[in-house]
Amino acid sequence: MRWAIYQDAASSHILIENNVCYHVDSEPFYQHFGQKNIVRNNIFAFGAEGQAAIGKPEAHPAFTFERNILITDGRALFVVYPRI
Repeated sequence: MRWAIYQDAASSHILIENNVCYHVDSEPFYQHFGQKNIVRNNIFAFGAEGQAAIGKPEAHPAFTFERNILITDGRALFVVYPRI
């Protein structure tokens, strides 16, 4: 599995709460683009490329990230794509 939670194109105003996501091929949480999502009280752990990612940064807030636990074995906590 590439991601555990994937917010697809323009996902907005969604609450993502109280999940445990771990051991995925990329990041446990990934948001392609969107706005004003809330990501809280989750555990994201041991993603192969990072623990949380955004795929298309925009000028407005994509999500609020609060009270989450991120566990890593040396991989990045946050990843912003596209990587240059």
